[in-house]
Amino acid sequence: KALRAATQARPSKHVSAVNEVQSPSEMWQLLKTGLRGHFPAMDELMGLTGLHQVKLQALRILRKIESDKLLSARQRAPRSLNFTFMGNPGTGKTMVARLFAKILHETGARSSAVMEETTGQKLVQDGAIKADAVIQSAVNGVLFIDEAHSLDPKHNRSEGPAIVTKLLKAAEDQREHLTIILAGYQDEIEARLYASDPGFQSRFEDIVFP
Repeated sequence: KALRAATQARPSKHVSAVNEVQSPSEMWQLLKTGLRGHFPAMDELMGLTGLHQVKLQALRILRKIESDKLLSARQRAPRSLNFTFMGNPGTGKTMVARLFAKILHETGARSSAVMEETTGQKLVQDGAIKADAVIQSAVNGVLFIDEAHSLDPKHNRSEGPAIVTKLLKAAEDQREHLTIILAGYQDEIEARLYASDPGFQSRFEDIVFP
C-alpha cells in the first residue's frame, strides 16, 4: 500500500515541476525520474533539433499512457492512439513516426515496435482487399500512411471510399492494439481527407510539424 501511494504521489510532484520549465528535454528529464523502465526512443526524440510542439505532444501522450497504468482495469477506458502528422516534406514526419512506434512499445501501449509503412497512393493502387492485409499486418504496432490525402474518396471513387471506411473502422475497433499515423500536407489533409468524413477528426489527434 505504501509503495502504491508513493507511486501515485509522483505525478503531481512532477507535474508542478514540469510547468516551471520551458524546454521539452528538461521536462522529459524530470518526468522520467518518476517512471519505471527505459525509454531510449523518447530520449532520441528529445535529442532532435527543433520540433518543440511535437515533443510537447509526445510528452503529453506518454504521461496519459503512464497515468492509465495507475487505474484499475475497471476504471481504464480504451485509449485511442491514432495521429495525423501534418507538415511539409523534410520536416521529420517519417522519422518521428518510427520513434513513436518505439515509444508506444516502450510504454507497453503496443506489444510490438514494428511500423508498417505505405502511402495513400499505394493503398489506392493495390485496392481495398489488399488494404485489409496491410492493416492486419500492423496490428499490435503502428501503420504509417504517408501522403494520406491521396485516399480522398472524392478523387478516388473506385477504391478510396472502401479504404477510408476500413481505416476508420480499424481506428475505432482495434484502438487497443493498433496505432494508425496519417501524414501529409496540412492543407491537403484537411481539405481532401478530413472534409470527406468527420470520423477522421474524432479518431485522430493532429500533430503539426513546423
